[in-house]
Amino acid sequence: TNKQKAAEKTGIRSIVHKLPRETSQDELLKLIKKLNDDKKIHGILVQLPLPKQIDTATILRAISAEKDVDGLTIENA
Repeated sequence: TNKQKAAEKTGIRSIVHKLPRETSQDELLKLIKKLNDDKKIHGILVQLPLPKQIDTATILRAISAEKDVDGLTIENA
């Protein structure tokens, strides 16, 4: 993706978690919690739009404000 290329170009280490379209909201929330808790991860970016079975607002609220790359959490808005 363009975001991944831009990260690499600027020297930012980027890890992509490409999940299947049928991923459940609970599965995505577990991944976000894992990333929030990982001290080696400094930023989280969720590619929107999300599949219809996932509530975007719930997912964005789950991202730690300190790791919200896009500034989409309530605290960063």
